[in-house]
Amino acid sequence: MLYVSTPVLGADDKPTKRKLASDVARTFDILGWFTPCTIMVKVLMQDLWKLKLFWDDPVPDHIASTWKNWHNKLSLLTFHPIPRYYYIKGKEIRKLQLHSFSDASNSAYAGVVYLHALYADTTVSTTLVLAKTKVTPVCGSTTLWYELNGVRLLSKMLTTVAKVCLFHFQMYLPGVIQQLFLLVVNSEAFLRMLI
Repeated sequence: MLYVSTPVLGADDKPTKRKLASDVARTFDILGWFTPCTIMVKVLMQDLWKLKLFWDDPVPDHIASTWKNWHNKLSLLTFHPIPRYYYIKGKEIRKLQLHSFSDASNSAYAGVVYLHALYADTTVSTTLVLAKTKVTPVCGSTTLWYELNGVRLLSKMLTTVAKVCLFHFQMYLPGVIQQLFLLVVNSEAFLRMLI
């Protein structure tokens, strides 16, 4: 099992842009297990950049309270062990599938990949393999544009997972996402348009 340690917040800590950036940088999550927690503070950092504050300026109260709330909840992650093994040990695997999803909002877009295993005794296990989030650009665009960027992010993630996997699997992509994914993967011109 893998456990997480979180920094302790002092009672007299005054949140500044520098302090928030430091906490974001210390929350390193390469496989994306904690993206539901980290994306909120990334969006918060983007809001700070929009305010054009200097590094040691105190942040506005609404941002400070959101950050303190996030920081207090971050300690809950220390009680969540992460299994290092994707399957149930000792069981014969009949079929492996990669299930993937992407979504977007006006603040961020994300992709997630799960490994779904079906065993010979008909038991099933599903494990998070990889998740990623991106904050949307400050200049703004449409939700459809962000959805397409989410699919593009997902295609990169699936390519990465497929390269490192040492097993054969089926891919599961729901409805519209499957069509968008195939469009993105098969069209270099379309990819260049998104970049």
